[in-house]
Amino acid sequence: MKPLVVGALLCLGSPALAQPPEPDLPDYQTPGAPTPGEPVPAPTRAAPPAAMPEPIQLGEDEAYGAPPSRQGQPFPGQESGRTDPPEGDSGARKFARGVLFLPRILISTLLAPVRLGVAASTKYEIGPRLHRWFYNDANTFGVYPSIAFESGFGFRLGAQGIYRPTAVDRVHAFAGLNVTGDRSRFALAYEALDRGDGRIDLGLGAEYDDRPDDKFYGYGNTNAIDAVPAMPVFLGVSPQAFNSEYASRLARATGVADTLLVSHLHTRVTAAIADRDRRDAKGDNDPPIQTIYAPASLVGFRSYRYGYAEGEVYWDDRARKAPWDHPSVTSTGSFASVWGGRMVMGDNLEDFWRYGVELQHFLRLGEGPRVLSARFHGEAITAELTEVPFTEVPALGGPFYLRGYPIDRFRDRIAAVGTLEYQWDLSYELYASLFVDCGRVYSSYDDLSLRDLRTGFGIAFEAHTKGYTGVRASIATSEDGDVFVNLYFEPIFTVKPRVERR
Repeated sequence: MKPLVVGALLCLGSPALAQPPEPDLPDYQTPGAPTPGEPVPAPTRAAPPAAMPEPIQLGEDEAYGAPPSRQGQPFPGQESGRTDPPEGDSGARKFARGVLFLPRILISTLLAPVRLGVAASTKYEIGPRLHRWFYNDANTFGVYPSIAFESGFGFRLGAQGIYRPTAVDRVHAFAGLNVTGDRSRFALAYEALDRGDGRIDLGLGAEYDDRPDDKFYGYGNTNAIDAVPAMPVFLGVSPQAFNSEYASRLARATGVADTLLVSHLHTRVTAAIADRDRRDAKGDNDPPIQTIYAPASLVGFRSYRYGYAEGEVYWDDRARKAPWDHPSVTSTGSFASVWGGRMVMGDNLEDFWRYGVELQHFLRLGEGPRVLSARFHGEAITAELTEVPFTEVPALGGPFYLRGYPIDRFRDRIAAVGTLEYQWDLSYELYASLFVDCGRVYSSYDDLSLRDLRTGFGIAFEAHTKGYTGVRASIATSEDGDVFVNLYFEPIFTVKPRVERR
């Protein structure tokens, strides 16, 4: 009896064992839980994980050979239609890379400031900023500075302007003024460019150029003598050549019409009328020309007028080879031209013919683009040297033909020059090139030979913007040892025709 009483007291006095009344349950229940009164299902055993397929064991021949995989698909590297580059370089490429290693280091060092400038231009968008400064919002009218430097003549400063009806119109008018000290030049031009649709390209121009210190070095391929002869020599008769100086004034109007015949074959007709005056120079740098050459031998020295008409047939398929190349960069194609023109001289001077050829070829060697180009220029006149003003005689020297020599350094009845140039990119808009020019002048076709050729070489830079070349610079030297620097900060929309001679 006593144990039952003790057990009952323990149950009533222990909070842990006391059971409170069961509260009412809410109407919702856990999804999947059994409802009250529903029998609880017996637990089920989880299904074992799916067995992994056995890896396919391939032998060495099956893994690296040509047979397809078991699923009927080719292994990576065995696809059809692949053109894989050759593994490694050829022995010739490795040898050339070794030979050019030191020149490459030298050129890279010299171009380091240029690359720094390119990086700054890209980061700060110098090109677009300058374009916004110099052009209106519609991109139809612009006025911009013109800066040029030529060895022997110094800086030339000025301004140029361009107008076109619409931003994408290839019809534009151009005006430019350049003044440096006593030198001045004013030019106007109108061009309607519709090449490619069969219509005629037209161009009109006018210019006035006053230069008080032009150089004349005599005729022939001989070295000029920097001295004053005891007696004036007869130009065109004496084989000696002397450095001299003269003043020149030129007023000229020009016109050009270009017609596409078929494919890349064109005809071009150009014409010019001009009034040229030549007079004694001050002789600040070289002796005046009339103290060197007999005045009677200087044909048309004081002044003369002329008219010129020229016909030309040429093939031109030059273009950019890859669509990602800059639109203004030529990376493929050829140019071949044959031309002839008649010089109608006034002031009782003899008329004569001038004719020539121009050949160019561009070969794209790689990305960038890297381009190897070759050019040949040949020009001749039918007149004797004693019958024509020396300013109308074919010449070599300057920034275009035979770089590394002064402007118009060599003159004679026949002039020929060849150029080999390698161009590569420093950025999308800036390009550098190494060039070699080789040529000479001749008095007749009987004298044609490869002896005593004049050679100039150097490095050049071109900065391209949309549609034209904006900046050109070159540093050139020659076997004679002189160094010439030329810089042109001005747009070049088209190649100047021959009627626009200096």
